Amino acid sequence: MSELEIPFALADQWDQMLKTKGHCATYWEIAQWGADQELEACCEWLNADPELAQELRTSRRPKLPSLKESRNYLTTQTTPMTND
Repeated sequence: MSELEIPFALADQWDQMLKTKGHCATYWEIAQWGADQELEACCEWLNADPELAQELRTSRRPKLPSLKESRNYLTTQTTPMTND
């Protein structure tokens, strides 16, 4: 397994985040960066099948629905209340 090299600018950015946004938000960003590095390494490994690599990216980082899409989905899924 190879080691990851963290760019100095990114490490500096995380240091500033610790001071302004706190530990939780900063650790979340660091973990997400690490997960992205792992994802890209896996996709490089799957480079023989670009379609499979893209499917992996999409599965690991699904696009969240917008508020409008969520509202529309919820309004179509709810059933009206009856006075039974």
